[in-house]
Amino acid sequence: MSSGGTYWSSLGFIVGSAVSAAVSYLVLTLGISHIRNLALKSPGPFPELFGESYRSGNALIFLAMGTGLFVLSIVVAIGNQFGASQIILGFALGNSWVGLFVRIGGGIFAKAADIGADLVGKFEEAMDEDSPDNPATIADNVGDNVGKIASLGAEVLSSFSEATCASLLVALASQDLVQTGVSLYYPLLIAAQGVMVSLCVRFFTDLHMSARSPEAAEELVKGQTVIAALIMVPGLYIISLIALPKEFEMRVGGPDLGSSARLGWVGCYFATLSGLLLALVISFATEHFTSAYSDPVQSLVQQCEYGPANSILSGISLGFMATIFPICCIGAEVYLAFYLAGLFGVSLAALGFLSISSVQFCNDGFCACADNARGLCKLAEMDPDSVARADSLAQIADTVGTQGKGFAVGSTAAISFGVFAAFAVRTQVSDPR
Repeated sequence: MSSGGTYWSSLGFIVGSAVSAAVSYLVLTLGISHIRNLALKSPGPFPELFGESYRSGNALIFLAMGTGLFVLSIVVAIGNQFGASQIILGFALGNSWVGLFVRIGGGIFAKAADIGADLVGKFEEAMDEDSPDNPATIADNVGDNVGKIASLGAEVLSSFSEATCASLLVALASQDLVQTGVSLYYPLLIAAQGVMVSLCVRFFTDLHMSARSPEAAEELVKGQTVIAALIMVPGLYIISLIALPKEFEMRVGGPDLGSSARLGWVGCYFATLSGLLLALVISFATEHFTSAYSDPVQSLVQQCEYGPANSILSGISLGFMATIFPICCIGAEVYLAFYLAGLFGVSLAALGFLSISSVQFCNDGFCACADNARGLCKLAEMDPDSVARADSLAQIADTVGTQGKGFAVGSTAAISFGVFAAFAVRTQVSDPR
């Protein structure tokens, strides 16, 4: 790499690190304010409490995604203006570097505080969870804020920046896309459309926010992923038709190893759509293996009646079995995306997956706010009715949050393939086709 490329990479790394740290701090500060408001609204009716909690989670994620896309657009414009693609690579690396510390550090702190509070309160002093008589409860709540809210902001930012930057770096291998101009921003348009779809889903949820029971509220939140997918399908078609040329040439391998491939917007559209379909499949699979009403969970409940040994073995077996179908689907999706549009299609599939994951990230923000508000209500010794409403809201968050775990694992796999595609292009590895 030339000295100029080193300077651009360093600048991108500094900007990416600063943006990731700033977003994590802002999301944490905003989240704490929303959690306090939720605790104060717990004496009110449940629909009002649910609406406030859902809007709080959306506010956190929109802050992270909006800031990240805004800064990334500026970085891409600078890189395109000065011909310095290294700044894009440095930006993604800076985001991931800070996000690693926030997620791992915050997660370790949260779990250590949680286990410490439970060991002292429940087992040694026979106290209730989040009891105000247990000083470790304060550390537990602080750990939840850092481990769930701050790390969520860093995860959202790093996920979108990594997938978008990977697709951008692959797109730079095509002179046709670079010369077209708007085609180079195709990955950014997909990410931006995901944010717009999240806004549309939020407005749809606001229209049905009068859910009178926790069960109705849970079904409303779970149905958002399907609604987002239905909106994304025609949206991706329009973006692909407008932003991409009918055919374009892309060189994936080096001058002596690879050959130019002719790709088209149709193949790119269906490659992106394959990632969207994978997100839906993982969502349904996660729901099947974690829902309290599904056959696998009911079977595990029956095994628990025979003692801890059966419970542990059955739980581990269920966890292993739950990964088989998603792994096969991920492999099929990568093959299909590569067949349709080569390594560019693999990177676009990761963006297709994340296009509706923004909705799931909003649900994760809702879960974090609802769960932490419950602990604050108990710690403040509010009246039993208020605590019961906060408990009902937290139970919805726990159920919906299981889908977030599946999305997190699936998005990590999809992003890793997208980053590999960018690595293959930048190092001029030949296209196996």
